[in-house]
Amino acid sequence: MENLSKSKSYAPTQAMINNAKRGLALREKYNRGGLDTAEAGEQGIGSGVARARDIINGNLSIDSVKKMYNFFNRHEENYLPIKKEADGGPTAGTIAWLLQGGTAGRAWARKILKEEGILKSFKRDITEQELSEEDKIVKEDLQITKSVNEELKQATFIVMVPEEVDLHGDVTTEDEVRKACHNFNKFCMKANLFHLVQTDTFEIVESYIAPTDFILGDKFVKKGTWLCTLQVLDDKLWQLIKSGEVNGVSIGAMAKVEYLDDE
Repeated sequence: MENLSKSKSYAPTQAMINNAKRGLALREKYNRGGLDTAEAGEQGIGSGVARARDIINGNLSIDSVKKMYNFFNRHEENYLPIKKEADGGPTAGTIAWLLQGGTAGRAWARKILKEEGILKSFKRDITEQELSEEDKIVKEDLQITKSVNEELKQATFIVMVPEEVDLHGDVTTEDEVRKACHNFNKFCMKANLFHLVQTDTFEIVESYIAPTDFILGDKFVKKGTWLCTLQVLDDKLWQLIKSGEVNGVSIGAMAKVEYLDDE
C-alpha cells in the first residue's frame, strides 16, 4: 500500500491553504516560526516554509503527509493561538503550526494516513468540519486576497512599502507613499513596459493605499502600502506574470533626496 502511495499526490483543503498563507505572512511580518534546523535546506529555508508552499501549490506526497503528521504530534504543546509575544504577534510555535496547514492540516494528515492503512491505531472518522475550519489567531485575523485572478486576467502588485529600506537604500514615509499614489492616480495612470515605451498590453485599473494589514497571495501587506491592479490584455504577458518572470512593478519616478546627519 505504501509503495503505491509514493507516486500519488494528495490535494489539501482550502482551510489548509488559507492557514499556510497566513503562516507565511505572519512569518514574514514577525520574522519567526517555521525553521526546523533538522530539516532545513541548504538555502536556510525552513521545512515549515517549504511545506506551506507545497500546501498552497497542492503538491503533497505521502512522505509529506507523514512528516506533517509527525510534526503535529511533536509540536502540539507549542501551538498557543491565544498567547502573544512582546511585539504583539503570535509565538513561533503557532506560526509554525499554521505553516503546516494548521489544525485542519492535522485532521487531514490523519485522514489520509488512515485511508492508506498506515495509521491503523486511529479509529474515529475525521469530520468535514475539522477539514474545513480555519485556525483563529487572536488579533491576527488577516484577510486573504488572491494576487492573480485567472478568469479576469488581473494581477495585483505591491508598488511601494512605507518605512522600509528599498533597493536603493532609501526609506519613504507612509505619508509620502500616500502622496505618491494619489499624485499618480490624479496625473498619470499610464502603463509602460520595462520603462521603455507606452504599451497596450495591460491597463492599470486600480491604484490604492492599503487601509489595513492583509495577506496578498501569501505575502503580508502592511497598512499604508501602495498597491495596483493590472488588467492584462496580452496573452504572452499574462503567461509571463503567471510564470513569475514578470513579478513586480516600478514607479519609475525621480525623487528629492535629503541626507541627514547622524545627529
